[in-house]
Amino acid sequence: MVSLFTRAYFRTRRWCAVLSIALTCVAQVAAQADPSNVYTQDAGPDKLVSIPLEHPTRKIATEIGSIFYNWIEASDATAQDGAYTSVPNNDLPILPAILGESPTVEYDVNFVSTGIHYLYFRHRSPNGNDNSLHVFFDDVLVETHEFTVNPENVWEIEALTATINIASTGLHTVQILMREDGTSIDHLTISDNVDLFAASLPLDLLSFQGKANSSTNLLRWTTAHEENTDRFVVQRFINHKWATVGVKKALNKGDRLITYEWEDPHPDPTSLYRLQNYDLDGSFTLSNTIVVNADISANRANVLLYPNPARERVSVRLGEHAMQSVVLILSNTAGQRVLERQYEARADLHDIDLGLEGLVPGTYLVGGMVDGKRLSPQKLLVRK
Repeated sequence: MVSLFTRAYFRTRRWCAVLSIALTCVAQVAAQADPSNVYTQDAGPDKLVSIPLEHPTRKIATEIGSIFYNWIEASDATAQDGAYTSVPNNDLPILPAILGESPTVEYDVNFVSTGIHYLYFRHRSPNGNDNSLHVFFDDVLVETHEFTVNPENVWEIEALTATINIASTGLHTVQILMREDGTSIDHLTISDNVDLFAASLPLDLLSFQGKANSSTNLLRWTTAHEENTDRFVVQRFINHKWATVGVKKALNKGDRLITYEWEDPHPDPTSLYRLQNYDLDGSFTLSNTIVVNADISANRANVLLYPNPARERVSVRLGEHAMQSVVLILSNTAGQRVLERQYEARADLHDIDLGLEGLVPGTYLVGGMVDGKRLSPQKLLVRK
């Protein structure tokens, strides 16, 4: 049954193309709707619409050569909000800009402002084979866009050349059609400001690096052309989302290079960081994401886990000497912290019984701090 909210395309026609001798036929057949994903334009400066593209109002699958293809949400700590969407790469043919004949995601937007608006996509395009899509607005083609290739495989913001003209306020629909499978996008910003991101980039972030010390992580970044920069917000990926862990005030000396440092006193065994670079007008840009792994060679406390593999509980042996404080941290293989426990001085502190309730089976890293020293991270296999 198709929801009343679903604007489904049931197409009886097909288009067929001869590709490497084989005949490939394409037909769009159905839609999946989530009417809760309706986006509203902000009435403030720049008239912003912010759309996490992994959460469409509708997803419409397409049958290509007897197989159904669709846009799929995928997790990625470096993506905005930790996720993105793409049609997984299956070496499909390039599809035309025709509604109903390509995997499609649709986003209903309630506009409160009329006039010309600009579209800014956040994308990742490491090669020229997975970097294009078709964009429609209210069933009319806006642009077939090929994103700029960046072999470093990082997320970047790029504006469409074409614009959309909002003739009336109220509900309108942005439609994104697959052109090349494997094209990865994670966010769309719509605004009436033609220089939305250009205006927020007087700053050049020349480098952003991290280094693990004995018990902390030291982050260092260098900038140039600071003219309207207000502050740098340091974020770390914690418990499946980005969290602010530090702030540095910008010096705003645009005539020279400036290097900043910030130290994380409580890092994870594997920590992911990014910077939010705020301008004086409140707008911000995001840096690339860096990964800092714990230095297991210096000033470390050893840990023994048993049993390993474990099921419901594991014993953590830290040694026989007296200890004043212990912090145990479990992280998954993506560097996300899933459990943290703190213990104060007691007679049996060297041997801790750690409950594993609620953890899904898999591989984890057990790390943390003992009296100011990092624990050497140890792998723990959790089974049912």
